[in-house]
Amino acid sequence: MKSPIIAACCFLLVCGLAGCGVFGPPPATPDPLDQEMRDTLREDGLNICRDMIQAVRDDDYETFSAWMTPGLREQLTQLLFDRMIVELRRSRRSLSEYDFLIELHQSDAAKMVWLAVIAPNDPDDPSGPTQHLITVSLMVVDGRYRVSGFGIL
Repeated sequence: MKSPIIAACCFLLVCGLAGCGVFGPPPATPDPLDQEMRDTLREDGLNICRDMIQAVRDDDYETFSAWMTPGLREQLTQLLFDRMIVELRRSRRSLSEYDFLIELHQSDAAKMVWLAVIAPNDPDDPSGPTQHLITVSLMVVDGRYRVSGFGIL
């Protein structure tokens, strides 16, 4: 009587141990970018974003589009950029300041989020400044970041 119970316990123990390998936590996937590369890309990404946001302030499409992927450049054309600038001027407002908030990683891509303040050009304007989020999507192309998306919320 004891031997079937012992055999059953041994069977369950072996199955349980085997199941640990099958049902255990998945192996960790290595980060495709090492930390040194990620730090370099982060610094590049911050500089690219600063250049793009400053280009909006300076009405400079060449600088604004310099790091864009070809697909994004087809979408965010000089014409659309000029319309955005005209709309800012028409509303008598301008991008007065911007601050980096956070970087979100996605494998070999990142999204950088900035807080921008768009303020009236006239300090006596009662409407006051408004805050907006600027998002810049970056992807690694040939070991460098390229801008794959840009938005103002």
